[in-house]
Amino acid sequence: MTLHQRWLCLILALSALVLFPRSALCQITTADIVGTITDQSGGILPGATVTARSVETGAVQTTVADTNGNFQILRLAPGRYRVTTELQGFKTVDNEVTLAIADRYR
Repeated sequence: MTLHQRWLCLILALSALVLFPRSALCQITTADIVGTITDQSGGILPGATVTARSVETGAVQTTVADTNGNFQILRLAPGRYRVTTELQGFKTVDNEVTLAIADRYR
């Protein structure tokens, strides 16, 4: 390979890095469910358990709301989920949501 060809290869490689930034190479393939658990009056409910169960596969992810009532269930495969929120002394709430790639359902 001649010096001219080496320079051409280097320029092409650097151009590819500029034209295709790292973010374009890291495709998002999942979705998230996030939120804050509150009662009917708007009071936060720390310690509530939130469960997302895939309707298609039965896969389950569970988390507990933090001291501010916030929760996150991250990196879920796209699809339909039954989301259940439970806390002793409160009515259990069930919702069904459909998640697409890159959704951040609240």
